[in-house]
Amino acid sequence: MKILTAILALLAIAEIPEQRWIAAFEAPPVSGIPADFDRAVRRYENQTVRQPIRLEVAASRLRVVLSNDLGNAPVRIADVRIAISDAQGRLAAGSDRSLSFRGKRTTIIPARRELTSDAIDFPVERFGHVSVTIFYPEATRVSGHLSRLFLSPPGDHGSDAVIAEGHRSLGAGIISRIEVMAPVDRMVLIAMGDSITDGVGSTPFGDLSWPQQLGRRLAATPAYAQWSVVNAGIGGNRLLHDGEMDGPAGLNRFERDVLAIRGARAIILLQGVNDIGFGAQQAFRLEAVKPAEIISAYRRLIKRAHAKGLKIYGATITPFEGADYYSREGEMARQAVNQFIRRGHAFDGILDMDLAVRTPENPQRLLSKFDSGDHLHPNDSGYQAMAEVAEHVLNSAVLQQ
Repeated sequence: MKILTAILALLAIAEIPEQRWIAAFEAPPVSGIPADFDRAVRRYENQTVRQPIRLEVAASRLRVVLSNDLGNAPVRIADVRIAISDAQGRLAAGSDRSLSFRGKRTTIIPARRELTSDAIDFPVERFGHVSVTIFYPEATRVSGHLSRLFLSPPGDHGSDAVIAEGHRSLGAGIISRIEVMAPVDRMVLIAMGDSITDGVGSTPFGDLSWPQQLGRRLAATPAYAQWSVVNAGIGGNRLLHDGEMDGPAGLNRFERDVLAIRGARAIILLQGVNDIGFGAQQAFRLEAVKPAEIISAYRRLIKRAHAKGLKIYGATITPFEGADYYSREGEMARQAVNQFIRRGHAFDGILDMDLAVRTPENPQRLLSKFDSGDHLHPNDSGYQAMAEVAEHVLNSAVLQQ
């Protein structure tokens, strides 16, 4: 009887699928916040900061990664909590949990480091929201992703269902990833890019960036139903030059934000418009780049992705006539880069985002119904059109395998 019981126990263990950590959310850190974001918060003191986050896959067990990777000083936090919430940061009753770091609730994140919380059992449905709430007891300058946050009046309000008398603001969010335990057949698709990938121009707290819309669309397809689509977009980011306010260059952050992401299997690269546009401005003339330099950067990223066994899809650069940094020379550069993406046979697949959102009779300009108003960033409908292109190409790639 004991032998039979042991055999049955071993069989039960064998039926449990092998598990691993994968990314369900990503927000790459930057060292500062652009000066033109007047109302963005750069510093916290005796204040609670709440960040609502959508998880791209269901979770039963998770952990939170806080990043001080680009900070020059340690960051002290006195309390970190997580709860089920809506997109506006309103907590579900009874869901609030405290997070610990090596068994302690109070912790210090050293400069140039990141810190991962202890894992907890915490069920969340796919595309469900959680809110991570952090109390900063002392004056702290955070180097994090420009995020939409809820800020409290003075004091620790971490367990408040709603932060009363608080306010919404753009500010530095220190949460760089949330990872969930998942079966080994779950994969991660990483959208790498700039503010267009980050979702600037979409409805605030609407989860309507093109990667988020793509995630929902793929969830309904057999081949990608269990994939997590995470967003590695940074506003203002360039391929070839670092910026204090817009993060390390794509070439320099590719390891941190793409190759090192747990569960990574494929990449969509939509980047280059800022390299082109910034170079047309007098302040960045010394950092102007030629199409050949952008193409060379693409080739280097493709080589690095393939060396890790990852597929990498190239997305054409969308039009930006009418934007502040538009120039005729920049448009010629965009066309040259897009020609390489379409005809260079270097990427594993092509996502023609340009074709999806441009004006047919004036292809250097966003279609008016897709323009958020600044002639650079699409609106919700424009991002939907981009997500549809990505879904079609990814599903076609599966059929061709």
